[in-house]
Amino acid sequence: MAKKNRLYVVGIDEAGYGPNLGPLVLGASIWQVPSKIQLELLASKLEPEFQAKRLQGKDLEPFVPLGDSKELYQSGISTESLEIGVLSLLQNAKRYQSVEPSNLWPTLLEHADCLKLQPLEHKQSLPWYEPIGRSPSMPWLAKVTAFCSLAANGLSKLEVDFEGFQARLVDEMVFNQGLRDYGGKGKLLSFTSLHLVKDIVESLDLTTVDGVEIYCDRHGGRSKYLELLQAVFEEVFFWIEKETPHESSYRTEWNDCPLRIRFTVGGDRFPPTSAASMLAKWLREASMEHFNRYWQGKMSDLKPTAGYPVDAKRFVNDLKASEIWSTDNTAPKLETIWRQA
Repeated sequence: MAKKNRLYVVGIDEAGYGPNLGPLVLGASIWQVPSKIQLELLASKLEPEFQAKRLQGKDLEPFVPLGDSKELYQSGISTESLEIGVLSLLQNAKRYQSVEPSNLWPTLLEHADCLKLQPLEHKQSLPWYEPIGRSPSMPWLAKVTAFCSLAANGLSKLEVDFEGFQARLVDEMVFNQGLRDYGGKGKLLSFTSLHLVKDIVESLDLTTVDGVEIYCDRHGGRSKYLELLQAVFEEVFFWIEKETPHESSYRTEWNDCPLRIRFTVGGDRFPPTSAASMLAKWLREASMEHFNRYWQGKMSDLKPTAGYPVDAKRFVNDLKASEIWSTDNTAPKLETIWRQA
């Protein structure tokens, strides 16, 4: 069989694994690259058009942010760097038809199929998801064309194609049901991630490449994934390449195409995983903005929360002190909104 000299490279990452409030979000980015590229050097080769740092100042610097979301965003600052990085890639995606800037957000949600796991009736039980399709405020959008051009230049010089994004939003009710189904949030994360991987692999045209490389950030302290892989990919057999403290790696063939999946400590610094991390974080933050706005509509002086354990308890205690759950029959109950550990 003739060599195509191309590879698919997929990055997977999550946001919201630790909190007790709000969704868990999984992001994925799909790339096609020349086989000759040393993947460990991809981040440096994408410079200077893409850089792993946050944009600062009124005059936005001439680069597209692409890095670990934890380095590009901290609670209390703008999500601007996440937005610019994600949407600049989206506008260059082969699986995407460009739209007007005002429609970028709802089109991203549809393109990434991010609400695939959420039953429609959950928007009644969790009403803060009802307005999630409304575009967030993005003051920088007037400069979107310039950032998209930068991204296009950075990709084309390396003959790299950005294929597109996928995402899965796991709302509070889906999360708690998953805990019951899988017996813990570690397995919930792993199985949801691997089903996302399978959805992506099944969508790829494998006749155009010589292989598929999938990069996941390691799921907590787990180092062994073979049993989980076999449970999700029942049609094939995986071989263990290595299971070390730094990386677990497995290989198989899917429709006669070599496929390798890695679970790596610190893997979110690799550009495809970075892009996935940025998308997941932005979707999580947008969801939490709607979550806080909903509850502040019922208690105007309620301090917003990022949903992490200590502050989540403070947030719930503030709601209990206001007696919302005894006076407002429309408010979702605590057992509905609280994610179990």
